[in-house]
Amino acid sequence: MASKYPYGCNKKLSLNGWIACRLSGTEPVYKIYCENFIDSSHKKIATEIIELIQYIVSYS
Repeated sequence: MASKYPYGCNKKLSLNGWIACRLSGTEPVYKIYCENFIDSSHKKIATEIIELIQYIVSYS
């Protein structure tokens, strides 16, 4: 069965929400999706992931 995310996707689930990161496939960018079922703390997590990706890319 072919992957739904051919460019590689990392999705993590928890009881309180989920987060997924993947390459765009049409643009040279990463897409980050996240949702929290309780509060807006997912915004902080998304910001941390963006900073981590920027750090990694800056040393590539």
